[in-house]
Amino acid sequence: MIVQSIKKTGVKRIALLAVLSVLLALSMMPMSANAAVNDVLDYTSYKIDTTSDPDDPDPTQHVVLNFTYPSGTVIDPFDSVAAADAFTITIAGYNITTDPVYQRDISVYGAGSNILTVDIGPVTTGGQTADYNGIITVDTSDLGSIITANDSTDELDDITGIDTVIVSEVQFVNLSVPPEGTIGSVTLTIGSQAAVRGMVHFGLYYQDVQGGPLLPVWTGVDPGSIGVDTYTVHAMNFYAMTPDRIAAALEDAVNTSASFPSHDFAFTNSGATVILSAIAGSAYVNKPLFIYVFDDDLIQALNNAGATGTTYSSIRLDGGQLPIVPLY
Repeated sequence: MIVQSIKKTGVKRIALLAVLSVLLALSMMPMSANAAVNDVLDYTSYKIDTTSDPDDPDPTQHVVLNFTYPSGTVIDPFDSVAAADAFTITIAGYNITTDPVYQRDISVYGAGSNILTVDIGPVTTGGQTADYNGIITVDTSDLGSIITANDSTDELDDITGIDTVIVSEVQFVNLSVPPEGTIGSVTLTIGSQAAVRGMVHFGLYYQDVQGGPLLPVWTGVDPGSIGVDTYTVHAMNFYAMTPDRIAAALEDAVNTSASFPSHDFAFTNSGATVILSAIAGSAYVNKPLFIYVFDDDLIQALNNAGATGTTYSSIRLDGGQLPIVPLY
């Protein structure tokens, strides 16, 4: 009986050691990405929208940024005040949290989905809500300590380096790739008006070589108001500026600019329709011509068309040219 007891005890010890060995081996194996704990999640895309109440548009202007995280991400509930404090945002160079005359509320929400929304409201310091030139920069610090996802097993990475031009919502209704009839003349119709007070930037381009970059027709030494060769419409009374009025304002901005080469091109409007055409005998009569609203939608369309890595800063530094025909 003693021998039998020793044998049983030995078997138990061997079995226990085997189990411990297996557990040790499993603990040393690398975990798959799907099973990892405390992953740091970066957003996969973002979108800028602008809105205002059509019944009371002036004091209800909003700039809304939606950051989309990987499919399957569920953002946990969070302290929205602390989350808003983590964002550093400037519009036209004004820090909207600290500037004494341009403070704007920031609301952050998105619990229960894979989209984190940052809603920038109207000015709260008694000044005028306006996006001015529309340049926006966005950065966060220590976002992961405030916002987690997937039941706190993952954290959101800091949002850094967004430097772009706010979308005004002014769009052309007959934009295609490339627009029909662009050789020597391009005709487009403005189909919407600005949703917020500020500037709307239009780029006029030609393509010197098929498949090559789009070059601005701008001939000035100094770039436009956003540091890119664009012509600007001031949408101060944005709620009253119909597409017809925007088109007329654009014609005036182009034809009164010393940077528009009127010896080579003509720019006209009829109602909401604008026309850029090469003058007979100029070197551009056989070149494709293009007109775009220059904002973040255009920049993202460039990336969708294959110009990966294109940013507002890269266009600005490259003399205002577009690297490829945008994909709309």
